[in-house]
Amino acid sequence: MSTTARGGEARLSTGPDLGVGDTGNRVDFVDDLRTLAVVFMVMLHTLHGWLLPEMRTGALWTLVRLAGGLAAPAFFFLAGAGVALRVHADRAREVPPDATMGRLLLRGAIIMALGVGLRLSMWLVDSHGVIRADSWRVMLPASVGIAALVMAHGGRGPARQRAATVAAGGAVLLAVASSQVAALDPEGLSAVLRGDVLGALGACIAAVALLTRLPIVLSQPWLLMVAAAMLALATPDIGSLAGTTLSPRLAGYLVAGPGTAHEPFPLIPWVAHALGGGAVGVWWIRARARQDLPTTLAALAALGALCALLTSEHLPACYRALAAVPAAVPAARALSRFGLVLVLSGAVALVPKLLAPFRPLGRASLLAYWLHLPFAFGLPSRPLAHALTPGQWGLAFAVLIVVLLAITSILSRTGAARHDRTRQEATNRSSPLRTKQAVL
Repeated sequence: MSTTARGGEARLSTGPDLGVGDTGNRVDFVDDLRTLAVVFMVMLHTLHGWLLPEMRTGALWTLVRLAGGLAAPAFFFLAGAGVALRVHADRAREVPPDATMGRLLLRGAIIMALGVGLRLSMWLVDSHGVIRADSWRVMLPASVGIAALVMAHGGRGPARQRAATVAAGGAVLLAVASSQVAALDPEGLSAVLRGDVLGALGACIAAVALLTRLPIVLSQPWLLMVAAAMLALATPDIGSLAGTTLSPRLAGYLVAGPGTAHEPFPLIPWVAHALGGGAVGVWWIRARARQDLPTTLAALAALGALCALLTSEHLPACYRALAAVPAAVPAARALSRFGLVLVLSGAVALVPKLLAPFRPLGRASLLAYWLHLPFAFGLPSRPLAHALTPGQWGLAFAVLIVVLLAITSILSRTGAARHDRTRQEATNRSSPLRTKQAVL
């Protein structure tokens, strides 16, 4: 779900490109890391949604929770890395910086708006809003608004020029749908307005993009790491300040703390993972230019393992140290998760063939996220909710992954074919002009 390059086009649903041209420059380990994050995410959500309550103990429960807990940090990390890679690719193609910035900000805004669209769809289906006689007042604007945002999200070539207008229209329609929810079901509006991972991811893409406009950030990427560390360390203080100066809802979107509404993905400290990802993305680019990317990945993985070890609350010494300084706990946990994501990025690069068949999941991670939620927690999950043994859960989880893989594979092939046709049409249109220029 981060900004990437494919054949010269920026796309949020595919993996970043460390090259400057065709699809042959794709870096598979980035797609593989996102694929692993998708698998971990679906695994964790289905385990929570389907497993019998009395079975929620033991090694399986512990291991899946630990692995699943890395999904969100990996997505935020890749969001920041993708921004850095997009900026680099556009610079190599001599794309104007303002155009790059505009696309990144638009992508972030679209993902944030799609988060609202997802919650509106969940209100219609999971909260049984659709059975109301007047549900069309929500369903019609929400459906058209989501479709408009999806079109703007995938806009390429000439369509990209209209993407901002289409996205703005989609956002307005979602606002209309939300206002209708407020009129029909005032209590349901709080669920629609609740922050989620898409809202935080979109905001992080925009934040990292704005920072990359500062030349010193790309030349000295360690500054992003410093900013990430400062935000993580200051999280408790920011939370206390926000709780006393902002409305609970707005403060909850920004940071968790006393007096703030409880939101699962406040911008702080999650933006720290995106900032760190932006720095790592720059180091990936430099390593590829030096032709020592494997060495850099191994070094970053070793550093990540050290950070995760030194901040692990499972070690008695670390636990006692953090218990003595509670204010350092959020930063320590963020550093531990970030370190483990670095370990994963190095690990997937060592086994490219293992995850290769599943890459469509990573390249369409936004779609996979959207599709799996109803089956994990929504209305379609009712027959399975809190009813499966570990063995039954494993089988059902495998079936869901296969279904998601089939859908994303079909859409991936369709999108690739459409992309090739668009490039060929653009080439054909430019050929006469090139011939004329050659003659002149």
